[in-house]
Amino acid sequence: LVKGTGDRDAAIAKVVEAERKGDGALHGMTGALAASFVTPIDREDLHALVGAYEGVSETVAAAATYLEVHPNMRLPG
Repeated sequence: LVKGTGDRDAAIAKVVEAERKGDGALHGMTGALAASFVTPIDREDLHALVGAYEGVSETVAAAATYLEVHPNMRLPG
């Protein structure tokens, strides 16, 4: 997407699909954390890590959606 080469729509679709898969993984981690009595890392730290990962994932997906909505937008690069 940055270099402007290749199929822009296909690249955006890949980003959105990766974000969906990431959401599935996050839900799995949250469920596993809820089902675990003892965790190797502090529970609060794991929740913070999952939350940070979700924030990054959502930001990347939002950027891809923005580029989809604004097809004439050129990225520096």
